[in-house]
Amino acid sequence: MHILEIKMDKANIEAKQKIAREKIISIHGTPEGEYGPTLFVSHHLEDMETSYWLDQFKNERPDAKQILDSLILVASWSSQEDGAIAEISMES
Repeated sequence: MHILEIKMDKANIEAKQKIAREKIISIHGTPEGEYGPTLFVSHHLEDMETSYWLDQFKNERPDAKQILDSLILVASWSSQEDGAIAEISMES
C-alpha cells in the first residue's frame, strides 16, 4: 500500500467514524435507538460506580452526550470487494 492510499484510508475511516458518532448521538432517546445507544447509556449509568464517572468526567452522573462522545473507535474493517469500510466498532 502506498503512503497516499494509507492517508486516504485514514481520512475515510475518520469521516465514517464522525458519521457513525453523529448517528449514534442522534438516535439516542428515540425508538430507533432503544436497543442501541439508549440502552448502552442507561445500562452504564446504572452499573458503573460514581467513582468511575467522577474519574472519567469529573461528574457524578454525566449526561448521555458525554457518555456517547467518549466512545473510542476500536476496529474498522473493509469489504474485500471494494475496500469500503463496512462497519465501525466503538466502545467506551
